[in-house]
Amino acid sequence: MKAQFNHTLSDLFLDQKRLKADPEADLVIQKLVDKHGTPEARRIFDTLIREVEMPMDKLPQIIQQFVRQQNSIPGWANPQKIALAQQLFIDHGPKFLMFLYFKSLPLLYSMKNGVKVLIETGRLAHDPKSEMVFSRRIAETGQFLLEVMAPEGFKGNKPAVFAALKIRLIHAAIRHFIPTEYWNEQESGKPINQEDLAATLMTFSVAMTEGLKQFNLTVSKAEEDAYLHYWLIIGSLMGIDEDLLPQKAEDGLYLLDTILSRQSAHSEEGVLLTKALTTFVSNRVESGILKTSPHVMIRFLTGKQIAGRLGVKRKRFWWLHWLLPAFLKIWFGIGERLEDRVKSFEYFSDQASKLLVRNMVKYFDSYKQRYFHLPDSLRRKWFQ
Repeated sequence: MKAQFNHTLSDLFLDQKRLKADPEADLVIQKLVDKHGTPEARRIFDTLIREVEMPMDKLPQIIQQFVRQQNSIPGWANPQKIALAQQLFIDHGPKFLMFLYFKSLPLLYSMKNGVKVLIETGRLAHDPKSEMVFSRRIAETGQFLLEVMAPEGFKGNKPAVFAALKIRLIHAAIRHFIPTEYWNEQESGKPINQEDLAATLMTFSVAMTEGLKQFNLTVSKAEEDAYLHYWLIIGSLMGIDEDLLPQKAEDGLYLLDTILSRQSAHSEEGVLLTKALTTFVSNRVESGILKTSPHVMIRFLTGKQIAGRLGVKRKRFWWLHWLLPAFLKIWFGIGERLEDRVKSFEYFSDQASKLLVRNMVKYFDSYKQRYFHLPDSLRRKWFQ
């Protein structure tokens, strides 16, 4: 698996990637429609969205066969890197959830073409365009992160593998069912195309480890590359082209920056989703520093330019925009130093992010009839 982006990331190369989605998964959905009809295919789509785990017993043989064929990790997966990435997540997972909401998702919301599909997905799920719809999407993304990164992700029933394959099938169904009148392929590329998938993968991997460094937290080059490697496995399972899977963290950052330079711009959809995101986080955290300042964290973690495109502007409490990041840098740094000296000391660095995790667990999704789930392995590591 080789990908040297400093020579291949031309506009022509990435333009071609916008015209390609996931032919293998798309063919499965087309076969499903051809054999069982559109109503049955829509029922399967709804089942995949409603069910938390992969509902194999409720899926037709066409999809079950695809899942069985795809449910193993690639041969190049490195067990040592997998273990190192999982340990990094155990050490910093609550902060990664915070980075997901204040860095990764805002970066994706700033991509003017790719963000449109997130709005259309709400229509496909037969939901009104409301904060409730977007709240569910936001919670589902956090749930996906925890499912994929749990220590048992590639063991036993392989929840990480099946979580990735389920999302892959949902993506294919979305592409099939988005009405042509709602989507201009010439202008935006295919829905959930290869360029957008690659950008998403980088926001879940290298953007996370960059978040640690933004708060002056220690992360080694080996840890950065291992965490990226872990997500390359997920990306491969989700059907991302091999030439969009960088092996080194610096190449991953270059890929993300290049795509953002092409796609990041102001859009009404991006502003709408960002507003829903900040409202969602504020509602989940009933007290504490995150309650009043999600906009501050987004501006700090994504930068003023991208935050401005998302309508996240410095208005009231202007002093928080420099005080809060500076405070958290000190807070996280003290926590790391004390952790080395006093084993029983609860990490200062995790207190704000653990507050977010604790309150996420209280979130009930009426559509799925289920609370936000924290895997037991992570619960034991973080809260016992």
